[in-house]
Amino acid sequence: MFKKLANYSIKFLGLLTLFFVAFFLVKDFIIYSKKERNNNEFNFIVFGNKFIPTETIKLKASNNNSYDNTYDLLINDLKIVSGSENQKIVIVEEKSPIFFDHKKIYITHNQSIDNDKYLNNIDELPYVNLDINDELKYDAALKKIEMIIGELNSDHNNLYKELELIEYDQNKFLKLKINSCNIKLIKIDNNFASIMRNDIKDKFKSLEFFMNKENKEITEISEIDLRWNNEGYIIWEDKF
Repeated sequence: MFKKLANYSIKFLGLLTLFFVAFFLVKDFIIYSKKERNNNEFNFIVFGNKFIPTETIKLKASNNNSYDNTYDLLINDLKIVSGSENQKIVIVEEKSPIFFDHKKIYITHNQSIDNDKYLNNIDELPYVNLDINDELKYDAALKKIEMIIGELNSDHNNLYKELELIEYDQNKFLKLKINSCNIKLIKIDNNFASIMRNDIKDKFKSLEFFMNKENKEITEISEIDLRWNNEGYIIWEDKF
């Protein structure tokens, strides 16, 4: 009888030992598999990006060494949320760029990335073409252009959405192109520091008032002169 009990005890202990060995082996395998998935096998689904390419966001989310940190300037916030066993959801809040020129894409007048960095929907931004060679004057002009675009965006969003071009030419005219309508905004003889926010506000208000009074859309007008050396009168030329 005692021999039978001893044999049963030995068998039980052997089975118990095998159970614990198998348990810890399986546990280690599961932990290892999860680590491997965290690093390599998740499928990232990206939401919220308009300008930054989806593949670029995936590189950042996966901590891939190929990610270009330059794009961080365009990211205000990025959250990674578990979706399913093999998926993660990436939610991006972008800092939208405001314009671009022949060299750079600008998030603000003094914060930019080189325009050889690929962005989606870049053609939706206004292009800035300034005939200014002096670097300090160019930077000062960009600051005022950011202000002008800000005024359009905040108070005249219908015009802002159609803004195609801001140009300062050899004749010292600052001009806008809005849906193919050429607008002479102001003549700048000395420097852009002379442009005052209230003057820009008044010009855009006058433009909206004129369009409402004449019952015209911007698409019906080929050219508008908003300079105030003509005593405040708006000069325009209809499209034919």
